[in-house]
Amino acid sequence: VESLNMKGRGAQNAAHSKWSDINLMMKEQRISVLTLQETHLTEDYMNEVHSLFGKRLSVYFSACRNNSSGRAGVAVVLNKDLVKTENVKVTELILGRAMLIQAPWHAGSLFTWLAIYAPNNDTENKEMWEHLAQSWLDLKLPMLDSMSGDFNFVEDAIDRLPAHEDSRALVDAFRAFKKQVHLKDGWQHINPEKQDYTYMQMSGIGSRSRIDRIYILEDILKNSNQWKICDPPIGTDHQVVSVHITHAQAPYVGKGRWIMPLHLLHNKKAMREVEGIVTAWHEKYEMPKKTEPTNGTCRWCTPKGRRRYLPMKKAKMEELYARLDDTLQDKSIPEKDRLLTATLLQQHIQSIHKELSKTRQMSGIIRAKLEMEMISRYWMSMGNKKQPRDTIQELKELGSNPPSFLKHSDKMVNTAWKFYDDLQTDESFPNTMAEETVKAIKDVLTTDKKVPNDKKDALRDLLQYENILEALRQAAKGKAMGIDGLPYELWTLLYNRFMNRDHDDETEKADIVEVFLLVFNDVKVHGMVLNTGFCDGWIYPLFKKNDKRVIANYRPITLLNSNYKIMTKALADKL
Repeated sequence: VESLNMKGRGAQNAAHSKWSDINLMMKEQRISVLTLQETHLTEDYMNEVHSLFGKRLSVYFSACRNNSSGRAGVAVVLNKDLVKTENVKVTELILGRAMLIQAPWHAGSLFTWLAIYAPNNDTENKEMWEHLAQSWLDLKLPMLDSMSGDFNFVEDAIDRLPAHEDSRALVDAFRAFKKQVHLKDGWQHINPEKQDYTYMQMSGIGSRSRIDRIYILEDILKNSNQWKICDPPIGTDHQVVSVHITHAQAPYVGKGRWIMPLHLLHNKKAMREVEGIVTAWHEKYEMPKKTEPTNGTCRWCTPKGRRRYLPMKKAKMEELYARLDDTLQDKSIPEKDRLLTATLLQQHIQSIHKELSKTRQMSGIIRAKLEMEMISRYWMSMGNKKQPRDTIQELKELGSNPPSFLKHSDKMVNTAWKFYDDLQTDESFPNTMAEETVKAIKDVLTTDKKVPNDKKDALRDLLQYENILEALRQAAKGKAMGIDGLPYELWTLLYNRFMNRDHDDETEKADIVEVFLLVFNDVKVHGMVLNTGFCDGWIYPLFKKNDKRVIANYRPITLLNSNYKIMTKALADKL
């Protein structure tokens, strides 16, 4: 969940406005809920935003009655990839300033959120909180789970640099409302002594303040983490504040599996390291008279220590963020020097953000021009309705009576594994007529299809280079990866890099097809060495119908490793 003062909508054309950046930000950072302030939205402009980005974003907004396109305005944006957007209830409490939203959350529950953009004037700000406190009593509004926005004041002097307190009457009015709805400042609760800020004045000495905040119910605070303040990828003088929130009844979910990011295929340093691993393996195990199995050593396919490759600009940004945090926390530096140094670092970070944002936008525009209205995965996906991924909330334990339910992912996996494993040894017949069963058995027994004798010798032969190369060429792009997380595209790229290598380069490179030939024929001669993971599969359950808590109501899809599928394809082509 994030909150940001976007400082206006930007360009009049929605396609080139800040909403394009917001759409990309919610996609890349996987933001479920984003509250926005100073949105300057109108009905006509919002219709244009929905026509452009409505496939992913569901936007609810409140605008001022007078000059809605030029002042104030709040909005809540839901990401359809991650949250359900049906039956969302919106209540405008103060036009352009306070909006209440109730959206589906976990297992039928609702998440109630108050989006705020408070006035700059202290008196108007104070009156807003008094009005909201009375509204909760008069309208019997639901209790809040959270509240976020630009509050245009701070509760404590530590949240300003240089430090000073805000209007006591305003702070008291706000705290009375906060107490009434039982909310806490989550970031301050986690970082009681830390100094960080969400707004920097561009004039004067560059004073800073933490006026953008997220407040949260104490019970939910226990299930929240990763409270952050960071730069947004759009043009504004505010920072974005964020938090990860988990429902108390949500199942325990593990870290999932690693998959290779496809952008690493364009990282020269990463590809050189992969080539080095493959070449070293090839040199070590390419022995003409080897009698022991070598396929047990093919673990190089899944590197033990996966390095974190960052583009240079992102690595530079991380370094600048670390320096900025050190500067703000170092109270031995005079305030004026701290402000000046922090301002320079912040401006450097923002310039990199803008550059990266322009690059991402240009990449999106280029891809749209190349692949729109063509038979491609990209264009076909444009018409698909966005649905959040369905998590299995709980699973019935096998044989339990009365039924007991598991909420821990490890235990649910074991239950699914036992169910599918037992199916292999289940000798019971389906509920069919006896005559049908007898007929089915006779049909199977009378089937007499054998490999012709003249083809048997060819099947006994080891795989040839051409068999594997043809299987690699037929490999489809964009397929789901197996448990090792490596895509077909990696092997294709390694082969192409080998074929297009500079012959004057003294660095040795292995031919990935030669490596596969060595491993696959080793498997054929010596059999599969256990515990290599080469032929392991990743089971993905697809729900069919009836009770979602019963594993029998799911159809399993097994995702196999791409190198294993290349081997089976090469063998199948010989049949």
